[in-house]
Formats: sequence, C-alpha cells, structure tokens
Amino acid sequence: MIDFQSPITPFQEPEPSTPPGQALLNPAPYLNTILFISVLTISSIVILYLVRKKTNIFRKLITTLLLMISFGVFAYYILIASIIFQIPFTTYQLLLSAILAILVTYFIIRGRELGTTLSSAIIASGAGVTHWLECGAHNPDNRNRGCNPEVVGSNPTLGIRII
Repeated sequence: MIDFQSPITPFQEPEPSTPPGQALLNPAPYLNTILFISVLTISSIVILYLVRKKTNIFRKLITTLLLMISFGVFAYYILIASIIFQIPFTTYQLLLSAILAILVTYFIIRGRELGTTLSSAIIASGAGVTHWLECGAHNPDNRNRGCNPEVVGSNPTLGIRII
C-alpha cells in the first residue's frame, strides 16, 4: 500500500495507535484544519470575484468543468458497458465519450429546456451509477450493508475490485 500524504494537509498527523493524551497535544491536525479552511476561503473569494467582475472567464470555467465531468461520466459508462459485454476498451470509445461530452455540454450551455434537462439528468445519473457500483447494490448479498469497502468486497462479474 502506498502511503499518500495529501498536499492540502502537509503536516504529519499522529498515528491512530498514538495515545489520546499525546494525540491531543500534537498541533498537526489543527494546522491542517486551519490550512484547509484558508484554502476554501481564498478559493471562494476568487470564485465570487470571477462571478461579479469577470463573467466571461467564469462562464468558460463552468463550461470547461461541465465538459470534463461529462467526459468522465461517458467514459465511465462506456468502460462499464465494455466490461459487461466483454468488448475491449479502445481509443474509439474515448473518442465517442469526447463527442458525447461535447454534445451534452453544448445542450447544457446553449440548449432549450428539454435538451438542458436531459443533458443534466445524464450527468447527474453518473453519480448514481458510481454509488451503485461502489456499494454493491447490483449484488443482492450487499444491498442493506452500507458502503463499507470491507463489506462490499469485490465483484468478479463486473471486473471491479474495491479496496
């Protein structure tokens, strides 16, 4: 297992086996919290500035984010479909994901009511599919057990292994 230190929490926090008395005296968790809240505050101020003063840049930022999210959702859908139907994943499928992402982003930004609603529903359902696969809702044995990775385990049918 790789020991990953998040860049947003650069101070080394105490190990879980540390006695509670020593863990409370360690300043690292408090410094990480202050740093995290500071980054959130600064980024919120920047977003508010972009909304008020630079609407064109803000619109491009939102369009780029929608494009990236929709590409990820479609690539995920196509990847899961290729696993289920045992089709090798190719660059053509990534190209199809990109084309669908451009269409959905266009309909969300420029479309009318029906196009915007359908496009938004496609993107929103991506979160549901991800949750469905992670929680093992497709497996009747895992339905009412929550989303604990130790409980969910793996599903060799879909080729998914949750660690």
